[in-house]
Amino acid sequence: NFHDRLLHFATFRELVKVVALLEGEERKFEARIKDVSTKDGAEFIYFDDGQSFRLDELVEVNGFLPNGSCWI
Repeated sequence: NFHDRLLHFATFRELVKVVALLEGEERKFEARIKDVSTKDGAEFIYFDDGQSFRLDELVEVNGFLPNGSCWI
């Protein structure tokens, strides 16, 4: 599933292409996932460039969609 893929990318320190909907705007960037964790009942993702946000703001990571689909 999507969460497992995120953990895989984090474990192997793979550079990933990220699309996220942040503050109403779609943002695209590349980074390495440092961690995926739960805080106050919400899941967060942390990147090596210092960015972090809620998992539900992710649109796509390396072509994988949160609903389990894939553009590849």
